[in-house]
Formats: sequence, C-alpha cells, structure tokens
Amino acid sequence: MVLSRRTLSLHLPPPVVLRFSLALGLLATAGGLRAKDVYGNNTAWTTSDSTIRDIQIQRNRAERPGQWWDGFAAGPSPASYKEQQALRRRQEADEQRRQDEQAAWDRYERIRESTPPKPVSYREYLESRVNRNSDRAAQEELAFYLSSIGEGAAAVPHLEIVVFLKRSERAGEAAWQLFRIAAPNGAQPDAKRAAKYLKEAISLGNPDAMFTQARGWIAGDKKLGIEPDLPRGLALMEKVLHSDDPWHNTKASQILFKEYALGLHGPVEPAKAIAVARHLRTLTSNGALENWQEDAMVEFLIASPGGWAEHHKEIIAAISGNFSTIFNPDKAERLVRIHLGLDPETRPYAPIDPKKGAEALWGLARQDPARAKNYLPAILLPGPAHNAAGAFTVLEVLREKQPREVLWIRTSAELLANAYGDSFKPEDLALYLDGLEKKAETPAQLLAISQFFATGGKDVPAQPERADRILKRAVDGLRAQLERSRAESSASYELARLHVLGLGVPRDIPTAIALLKSHGSSNEPPAILYPHRVLLASIYLSGYGVGRQPREARSLLSYPARHGYVPAQAAYAEMALNWPADDPWDDGDREEAFRYAKAAAESGDTRARLTLARCYQDGFGTAADLQQALAIYADGANAGVSGALAGLAVLRFDESGPWHDAAAGFAAAQRAADLGDAEGTFVLGQCWEDGHGTKPDSARALAVYEQAARAGHWGSAVAAAKLLTVSAPPVVPDAARAIAVLEQAAANATNDQQFNLVQLLLGEAFLPEDKPRARRWARIAATNGSEEAEWLFRPGQTFGDEPGISKAN
Repeated sequence: MVLSRRTLSLHLPPPVVLRFSLALGLLATAGGLRAKDVYGNNTAWTTSDSTIRDIQIQRNRAERPGQWWDGFAAGPSPASYKEQQALRRRQEADEQRRQDEQAAWDRYERIRESTPPKPVSYREYLESRVNRNSDRAAQEELAFYLSSIGEGAAAVPHLEIVVFLKRSERAGEAAWQLFRIAAPNGAQPDAKRAAKYLKEAISLGNPDAMFTQARGWIAGDKKLGIEPDLPRGLALMEKVLHSDDPWHNTKASQILFKEYALGLHGPVEPAKAIAVARHLRTLTSNGALENWQEDAMVEFLIASPGGWAEHHKEIIAAISGNFSTIFNPDKAERLVRIHLGLDPETRPYAPIDPKKGAEALWGLARQDPARAKNYLPAILLPGPAHNAAGAFTVLEVLREKQPREVLWIRTSAELLANAYGDSFKPEDLALYLDGLEKKAETPAQLLAISQFFATGGKDVPAQPERADRILKRAVDGLRAQLERSRAESSASYELARLHVLGLGVPRDIPTAIALLKSHGSSNEPPAILYPHRVLLASIYLSGYGVGRQPREARSLLSYPARHGYVPAQAAYAEMALNWPADDPWDDGDREEAFRYAKAAAESGDTRARLTLARCYQDGFGTAADLQQALAIYADGANAGVSGALAGLAVLRFDESGPWHDAAAGFAAAQRAADLGDAEGTFVLGQCWEDGHGTKPDSARALAVYEQAARAGHWGSAVAAAKLLTVSAPPVVPDAARAIAVLEQAAANATNDQQFNLVQLLLGEAFLPEDKPRARRWARIAATNGSEEAEWLFRPGQTFGDEPGISKAN
C-alpha cells in the first residue's frame, strides 16, 4: 500500500498530521527513508524534486517492454550558446595545461638523460661501506682520510677501532693520530688521553711517537708534561736512529750528534758521535753528512787514539765531502794543501793527487784568487803535482775574477813551456809571447800584456821598449772607443786610470777627473759606472794632484755602497776611519760605515777585512773587540796577506792589550816587509829603532826606512830623515841625504805630504832651512791642488814676492 498526503490528512488530526510530516522530513534528511531509482539504486527521494508518483511512472516505464516508437522520442534540449562557449574554453584550457605538463616532463627527461648522476663523495662512499657492510678496511681508510682533512673529532671513533683491533700495520699511526688530536694544540685537548695514546703508539713502534717521546725525555716538554730523563731519551732515540724511516733517521742523528758532540744535556762522547755519523753515512744516497757534522767528525777522528795514522782515509774523505769548502776559503785551501802534499799532518798518509789538487785549487780560485796564486807553481812547474790541464782551468777562473791582473799572462807562458815536459823550449815560449801581442783584441788585454813585458816573468826578461809600444796601442784603442761612443764607460775608466798612473800618457789628474766625471757623477748612475765613482773618490781622498775633498768623496761613494757594490763599501769604511779629526762623524754614520766594512769583508774583500779589524780594534761603529781584530789579522797572516801581518804586528806591540807579544809582533812585521808591504816595512823600521821584539839598531832601522821610502811611504821617509839629522852613532848625520830621501818619496806623494816637505824645508822641524828648495816644492804642491801651499804665495806670506799659483797652472 502506497501512502499519499491525502490519505494521511484524512485519518489523522491536523496537529498529528503536522508532527508526523515533520518526523518524516527529519528521517528523510538523516537518510532514514530511501527509495530506489529505475536502476535499483537507493535514492533519497525525500530530497528529490520528483514526487513518488513520478518515480513510480519512471520505474514502470523502465520495466515495460520496449516499443518501436521509443527511438523517435525527442532528445535532451541543446545547451545554450553561453554554456557551449564556457565548455569550449574549459576544454581548451585543459588541453593547454596537458600540453604544458607534457612539455615540462619532456624537458625534465632530456635534462636527466644528459646530466650524469651526482657521484657520492669519497667520505660518503667510505661511510656507506662502513655502515652497510661493516668493512674494517674502509673504516681504516675513513679514519685516516678524516684526519688528513682536519676532521679530527669525526675520525676519533674510527681511529680507536683501528687501535683496538691491532690488526692493521697502521695501528701505530692511528694511535699517533689520536695523540695529536688529544694533544694541547689538537682538536680535542685531553692530557690524560694524549699520554695514553702516546704510550700506545710507542708500544706499536710508531717512529713519530718514539721521536717525540725521546726528544721530550732529552730536553723536557712542558706542553706534553714530559719530564727530562736523559738516559731513557738517548736510548729511545737510538732506536729511532736504527728504524726504517729515513726522515726520522736524519733527525735523530742530528739530535744524537749534538748531544754526543756538543754535550748539550750531558757529557761529550766522541766515540758515540763518530758511530752516529758513520751510521748516517750508510743511510744517505751519497754518504754525505751536513757540513757541521763533517767538521766535528774531522776533529773527533784527529783527536781519537788512532789519529791520522789510523783514520787518514776517513778524515780526508770527510774534508773532501764537506760542501762548506765551496764557501769557506780556509777549508778549500786546506783541501788544496792535502792533495798537493803541502800539509805536514797529512803528507805521510795522503798521496799527492794532481787531478784532485787542481780541482781543489779551482774552487779556491773562485773564492779567493789571492790565495790561489800562491799554489799555482805547484801545478804549473814540473814536479809530482804538475797538471797542465788543471792549471789552465784555474787560470781561466783567475782571468774571470781578475780581468786586469797580469799574472794569468805570465803563468800562461809558463804553462805553455811546462806542457812540453821537463825540457824547456825557449823557441816555443817566444812564439807564444809573440802571439800574445798579435791575438790581443781589446785595450784591456793590451794593457795586461804591456805590464807583463814591462816587468817580465820567470825565464822571461823585461822588454821595456816592447811594453811601451803595446801600451801606446792600448791607449790609442781606448781613445778610439771613446770617440766612437762617448758613453763607453770601460774606455773612459781605463784611460782615466792611465792618466792617474802616468802610464802611456802623461800624468794628468784634471783630465782623469774630467773623464770620470763625464760618466760617474750622476745622482743615480747604473752599476757599470760604480768603478768611476770609486776611482774618483780615491783621487779626492788622497789629494794626489788635486785638493783633498773628503765630503765630495763621501757623496760619490754613498750611492754604490748603499746598493751593495763591494769596492765602494770597502772604500767608504776606510774613508770613515781616516776622516779628518776636526769634522768627526756621529754615531749613526760610524755604525753605517761599520756595516759596510762587515758586508764587504763577508764578500771576501781583503781590504775590507783589514778595515773591519781596525773597526774592532778602535771601537769604531761598534764595541771594541780586540779578540775579533786579532782573529782577523791572524787569519790574514796565515793566508800571507801583508796588510794583515802589519796590523797583527801593531796589535802585538800594544802593551795595554792582553795579547802583547813583542817577539811575535817583530816576526809579523818582518814577514810583511819580506812581502813588500810598505806599512809593514815601516813598522819593522820602528822595531829596529825602538827595540820592539829585538835589540835596537838604528843603522838597520835607517836601511829599512829607506827601503820603504823608495816604495813611496811618506812616514818611512820622514823617519829616515830624522835618523839622518838628529840621531846618534852609528848613524852619521847627513842632511843632504835626508833631503834626498824626502824628495824621492815626495815625487809620487799627495799634495798634503808635499806641503809637509815644504814645512820641513822651511826649518819648522829637524831639517835646516832651505828656502829656494821649499819654494820649488811649494809650487809643485800648489799645482797639485794644495790650498795651503797656494796660500804661501799670497801677498804678505812666505813667498808673497813670487807670482801666485793657480790650479790651472
């Protein structure tokens, strides 16, 4: 039975009908009453716009059999235009969105296919192996990798596993890395852990740990909390020395050698020092020790019980293998003496070796040509050490070091003669000497050849005429160079030097000064013009043919000395020592001069070394240090430097000093005089005159003074003149002889010294007055630039009745 609204309204009172309708509505809303549609699906019919009748009609229609006319039923009404446009736009938007999504996907696929996959880092790779596979080899690699990149904290757990397992050969290294991390300057400082890991690393034989512990026991290490324990430290360091690690072997040997050789923290033990050095020879590729080790090794071997007799081969090998012979001329010279059989200590044990001797002499020639010259005869002349080929290489070095030195010409001639054996062939030497002149191409070579023929040589007599002819060619060549290029610095320098010396050209100081000024007087000259400045400054300082101008000389020397030119530094320091007393230098200038002297001396300049000794002796620019001065003089004396012998003699004669030794001073002065040193000869004359180191002998003193005076030493000439005028027998007074000695020395003296002679001839000292002679020397001194001598010719002065003297005259 189907209920309808009408049926309900007939059988129920109105209020009841209303309440019942509301209840049905609520049930329908809650989904309690549902109807089925034409397809049998439940339908909430109470919310449908169709009535129950309509639903029944639709169901009946659906259930009745189909009729033929059903196909002609009208379809749904078409949509409106507005709805069709909206539908079209939605479809187009959907299609566009689909295409955009497809294009984006295609783009992503292309990029993905063209881009290789991002690789994992080495750290990620190792960590994956450790975490996924528990790979212990990978964990070991990871531990040391993290340590190497500074990730010490991250490496700790992995390193601890390596140490704990002790299966790896690198377990000791892992313990060392843990110690470094726990050390005071590590990533995780912890003193207790550091001590624990250091002990573990040592037990595992890690050389780094052993070296650190041993060094801490030897010298103490406050940072690591290691107290000194020398016996344990030396024992452990010995283990490091014999380990397989070459780096730690070398370091351990240096520490042990210092301990055994120098006794830094314990007693000196030469035998152990020798053993350490010998062991180290087996570890290095060439068997060489460091220079200081070689030096100490030589001293220990010489002082050992066997000495030279037992260890001479090892001693000579140590000296030869010492690379400091390349930089130390003293050691290079000793090597030369050993191989040439000139060293008395080694002569019984070391056979003469001409080849090694020439090689050692070549090294000495590069460092100190002056010393090398003394040993040239040993390899030039016939004998057990004769080596013509080696001598030639040495001569080439000397020519390179001293291009203006004539010795290489003379020795080249001797070399040619000796190359034919013991029999000397004069004709071959004559041909060679003729070829010297023909093959000379430069004025500098002609000058050297001219000087050789002027002085002669061994088995070669002097040929003055030939020397003059060659010298004229050299002067012509210099002038031609100067004409071709006014900027030719070498030609102007050589020509100026010849004008100063009066060789091949008249002595003409103004011309020399003009040549030197034309190139070297600029404020900042190039290095090639530094010699011009030094020569010009020496002229101004000497007063030789020109008035003394020390300030101008100082200005000329300052620039090249400041830029490291050794001759200028040596000249500057020597100038400072001899500066006029009425114009003293301040402390800063003195210190600068001392620095120049030291720098030039360290460069091997003999003149500077003597100046440096005087600085130490007089306390000039530095604290007085007689021991340093004595060491420099003694070193030079051993090398045969005449100036050093003269300085050593003066130092030995100083009664106020701790090294006073008159006999040694006399011996040094005698050696200096034998070598032709004028100052040393003067000192020797003082020895004979005053009885220093010998008995007084005025006659011998006079002879020595006259010898130095003939060499141009003015002080010796004055001393000889005094003996000839005011001394007692056995010297016979002879004023004429005294004046002759003074005039001979004054001929090549400075204008100051020439003016000093004028004062002596005017009777101001020990000579009788000789006014005509004084006038003549006053003219010479004034012409050479002496302002004091020129002043004497002014009106009202000593020679005021004579015409005035100008520098132009």
